[in-house]
Amino acid sequence: MQLLRFLKERHPLKKSSAISGPVYVYANQKNAGDLLSAKGIQAAVGVEGAEYLIEDGRPHNFLRSEKTKQRKLIIGGGGLLMDVFEPFWQELLSSGSGYMLFGVGACNIRGRARLLPDKLLKDIVLNARHVRVRDSMTADLIEAACGIKPLRTLCPSVYYVINKYNVTPVKKNKRCRTKLLYVHHRKLVETAGQGENFVKDMVKTICRLNDFIFVETDNMSGNIDKLMGRYIDSDIIISTRLHGCIFSYALNKPFVAVSADSKIDSFAHDYCSSAATDINRISADMLNSIVLQRLSLSPRRDDFLSFVEEIRLAGEFIKKTFLLKEQIRQP
Repeated sequence: MQLLRFLKERHPLKKSSAISGPVYVYANQKNAGDLLSAKGIQAAVGVEGAEYLIEDGRPHNFLRSEKTKQRKLIIGGGGLLMDVFEPFWQELLSSGSGYMLFGVGACNIRGRARLLPDKLLKDIVLNARHVRVRDSMTADLIEAACGIKPLRTLCPSVYYVINKYNVTPVKKNKRCRTKLLYVHHRKLVETAGQGENFVKDMVKTICRLNDFIFVETDNMSGNIDKLMGRYIDSDIIISTRLHGCIFSYALNKPFVAVSADSKIDSFAHDYCSSAATDINRISADMLNSIVLQRLSLSPRRDDFLSFVEEIRLAGEFIKKTFLLKEQIRQP
């Protein structure tokens, strides 16, 4: 009942003549993790604005535009503190545009860090009007580079998912067999030193042993409703993707996080009832045992609702201080 009461307090996007519309900046729309994180930010802030996709646009033209300089950029949605986005951040700092960070993260793949240079990271943080990161790993990296520990808030995609997909109870499927969804990130698994199908083969073995129905996705879907339907219709999820874990958590679906990146360990440690499992220490027998243990367990800790409320409060704070420039205390 408490969760249902919370979900009824919706915060849709609202137009306001007192606010100069912001620009919501994120990586791309193909990756469901990036897209739903950006949608969660927009829902929490509650102000309509334009969108700018880093991977699809031309940073120089966009950021050098006089119109852009008059807008306020809210940057967030995915692992934007990765080295692949360095050209965007360099161009952003050169442009002098006003910006803040909400729900951004870093990546630290087993054996291969993909981090921005410390000096650039420091410049990004010190020039931002406000900074909120999605996990303690990212917060620690920023503290090491800048001497400043930023605020940490649960990934905003959770706020979007629970409002859009958890409002009404999900009907129980009448099938007798358990459905297992495998959410894969082949390149991440390979970068961690394993073969492309290393985890997938183990997951299929588990399904054969237990007569489970095997389903898979890579979260790169053009139809978000269809993608989320796969999560909703599954009984348990095994994921090597961060947002496979986050979506399962948002929907209160049992899941097993197989970690090839420290960001997954950090998410599980910060917000979940169970730890992640290291990809380089896993076996089919171990994974099977974990799956059978977790089938009936909620991935959420008792303080789940407080994490979600923090996202809403962060959005309100950003709207009032960054967009309206009111003087209020930080939540």
